[in-house]
Amino acid sequence: MEEKLESWWDKVFTRYCPDCKNPCCSGTRHIITFDPSDDLSLFLELGINIHPWDSLNKESVIGWYSRLPALAAKRVILDKGGNLIEQPALIEIPENIATLAGSGKGRLKGEEFTVALYVHRSCPFFDNSTRLCKVHKDSRRPACCKTHPLIFFEENGKKVIGIQKGCHLNSVFDELEKEFPEGEYILRKDVEGGNRFK
Repeated sequence: MEEKLESWWDKVFTRYCPDCKNPCCSGTRHIITFDPSDDLSLFLELGINIHPWDSLNKESVIGWYSRLPALAAKRVILDKGGNLIEQPALIEIPENIATLAGSGKGRLKGEEFTVALYVHRSCPFFDNSTRLCKVHKDSRRPACCKTHPLIFFEENGKKVIGIQKGCHLNSVFDELEKEFPEGEYILRKDVEGGNRFK
């Protein structure tokens, strides 16, 4: 995020978030994708393996992604040999996998890739007893966790910053919108998902 947005978000966090009791996004069925600059060591230290895209059954990956966050998104990703990839795992996926999932195409060439966390239920760092992240203060958390509940995406050529659906910040959206810095970004409430823009 650029400096003026970081300043705005710091104020929002200080005012509304320290005593929040809402469950972290990691406690829901969803997908965590990593930016190229993200440090994967937190996950690697747990013994979680990374599976390159070329080692996976591509149709099974697209099928898993297209069913998120439904209950059907269980243990479905296979390697090229037809063996089940055990969860949790880190898997390499195309950055445009949302488009591919919608079209059902599984043959890719020359695509950019990102890494995603493949889990059935919650992130391995989510504490079900406290409903909080176990590594919230660790600087190695993925960028999408550090900016939660903000979701970044593009729509009709405009950059949108959405507040994730279910977050209590949606209840004070009118106040947040008044303080939102002017510029090329639009603030939106109750967003269910989005692709991070560069």
